[in-house]
Order: sequence, then C-alpha cells, then structure tokens
Amino acid sequence: MAKNSTKAVLDNFTIKSYIDDLFESNAGNVRLSHFLNEYQKVLDKDDTKEFMIYEEFGHGLANFASGNKSVKKVINEMNTNLATYGKELSVYKLIECAQDPAARCACADAYTHYLESQDEQSKAILADAAGVLEQSGDPVGHQLTIVIASPSSVMEPAQI
Repeated sequence: MAKNSTKAVLDNFTIKSYIDDLFESNAGNVRLSHFLNEYQKVLDKDDTKEFMIYEEFGHGLANFASGNKSVKKVINEMNTNLATYGKELSVYKLIECAQDPAARCACADAYTHYLESQDEQSKAILADAAGVLEQSGDPVGHQLTIVIASPSSVMEPAQI
C-alpha cells in the first residue's frame, strides 16, 4: 500500500501553523518572536515553498528549546514528520532544484503519481521525466535517475 498522497506528504512540511502556535504560546519571548517574525516575512513572499525551508526552520527553532515545552513539542512533531516522510522530502527538494519550470513540474507530478500508486508504470513515467531532464543537461536529471534506480540511495534528513 502506498503512503499518503503527495499533497498529504508535503502538507507535513508546512511551518505556518507552527509559527502561529508558537506566537500564541510564547508572546513574551522577544528573541523567539523575532525569529518567528523573520520566517513569517519569508512565508509572506508568494514564491516561498514551505517544504524548502522546513529543516532550516527546525534547526533554528532548536536554539529556543531549552526550557520551552511548546518549542520542544513542535520540534518533536517536526522530527516525527522527518522520520516518516524524510526521504520523500529529500526527493521533492531535489526536484525543486531543476532549472526548467516545466520539467520541474513534470517531474514533481510524476513523483506524486509514483508515490500514490507505487507501481512499475508510474515508476517508468517518473524515469522518463527524469530522463528528459537529464538529456536537457540539467544535473538534477542525473541525480533523480539515480534515486529512481535505487530508492535506498536517498539519505534520510537529519533530525532536528
């Protein structure tokens, strides 16, 4: 059985709700509020994809964990997400680095379909999308081809 759909996978890597919850539970913590405001500014930009900054946010947030239960709770939740869907996150981040927006979209869609069905046909479609990307000279294509051939080659992201 396939894991949750890709939309659901990427939904695990949003930080907006964490920021909102931490603002609410830590209103008096000036340093933490400044940190959260900086990430809120980044999220306010239309082109920001939360999954691309998820780990960076978590590592920065770890600086505020000492003695702060709400921050520790968020970090534990983030680590659970990374343990469950970390390899998928790594592949999505790799795809996001593709230079051609149309190819990036095609690869992301093919990967989405593959995660949902996990059958040979969807794997072949993903391999074709990666092959087109590789033939265009985009280095992401070669890396993605390796990942498709050997899914175990994807490194688990480090825990926060």
